[in-house]
Amino acid sequence: MKEVQIDDRKFQIPESWGEVNLALYMRLNETVDDDIDLIASITGMTREEVENSKTEDIDLLILPLLGWMVTDKPDFTVRKNPSRLKIKNKVVDVPSDLSMETYGQKVHATNAITDVFKNYDSSKLEEVKDDKLFIQKFNRLIPFVLAIYLYTKYYEGEKFDYNKAMEFKDKILLPHTNAQEGYAVAYFFLMKLINSMKLKINFLAGTMNKKKSRRRSRGSKNSKTLGLWTPLHKEM
Repeated sequence: MKEVQIDDRKFQIPESWGEVNLALYMRLNETVDDDIDLIASITGMTREEVENSKTEDIDLLILPLLGWMVTDKPDFTVRKNPSRLKIKNKVVDVPSDLSMETYGQKVHATNAITDVFKNYDSSKLEEVKDDKLFIQKFNRLIPFVLAIYLYTKYYEGEKFDYNKAMEFKDKILLPHTNAQEGYAVAYFFLMKLINSMKLKINFLAGTMNKKKSRRRSRGSKNSKTLGLWTPLHKEM
């Protein structure tokens, strides 16, 4: 970390991706239109604070320190999924089988995924990897799914509570988790969940087709399809 002073405040500027936490990664994930936005994201200042800074040549103070963002940008998704993740001063075990976790965790996670994929085909991730809006929405899932599945691991003995998990995300997970390590775990969770959702959709679609086939074979003129629906079904 490199310490810089802007006005009467001191800031720690990361010098590599290894020093970027999830909070900074998520700020960088949002739209950065100009140098003011970038400086605000890196320091945690607001755009208004940067615009009203009295520090001369603030861009020359900050921007030369950020070359690593271009030359050393990693592909988070290919990192090996660690079995443990350090959050603040605690190392937690990463669950490898999400089916062993609670139903509530699964519902909140899959609902969030469905909302991101509602205008995309979740079976064709390669086709949307360069879609900036999709990437922005997908990246917002990273701290969310980590909070959903790691809240009860960080607070051992606690039952899952959605509101407490979101508080855990904002106060502990985002500022105290390395972005590269956190992203690897979250991506592992997301791929598990997406594959599980596709299997369920295929099962339901197959069930409906079998029901319709049986009804046709009986010659029923008034047969109706099952009232089954999944959010991703129309998109698959």
